[in-house]
Amino acid sequence: MQAQDSGVGRRLRSEKRAMKELQDSSQIAATLRANSRRETGWSTVADRSADYGRLRAPGFEVSGSDLTTFSTPVRGQLTVVESGKDIPFFIARIFYIYGATKDCERGAHAHRETWQSFIAIKGNFSLELTDGYLRNTYMLAEPNRVINVPPMIWARLYDFSDDAVCLVLASSLYDPVDYIRQWDDYVSLVSEGPVRPK
Repeated sequence: MQAQDSGVGRRLRSEKRAMKELQDSSQIAATLRANSRRETGWSTVADRSADYGRLRAPGFEVSGSDLTTFSTPVRGQLTVVESGKDIPFFIARIFYIYGATKDCERGAHAHRETWQSFIAIKGNFSLELTDGYLRNTYMLAEPNRVINVPPMIWARLYDFSDDAVCLVLASSLYDPVDYIRQWDDYVSLVSEGPVRPK
């Protein structure tokens, strides 16, 4: 009986540590968000890799990168995604989209505080991002590439291939208050923010 209790106790302590780490990462994200509100200006950033154009939200930048992939002829490929390395946040939620038709549109909203990362696990789809002023469209077609999207960037997914599977990693749990679902509301919010240089 004692061994079973200590196993339960270890599991509870482990869960408490994981929750503490998640809360700490949320505090870091909140600090980053607070600092971002002090930034001024919106701008495009020259794309160093030529694979990804970048939009800039106050204090944050849309970015893309190739994920570390290990490959052997017999064993196939293993792609690694790590919080704080490939993904600029601690992952609190994971969801995936599949079975979307060619004429389906997903997303079409922005998040007030949540970061998201998009990966085409299978097939391909288009990801359109805008900061309310500039727009970039990405064709995601490789499972070893990721697009990281900060808060306050409007995202729209469309043009799904028949076999498309879109994996989304998010920095927070689902909260309907975090969503900005109406385009006019979004435009109003970004226009109240930092002044965009001409």
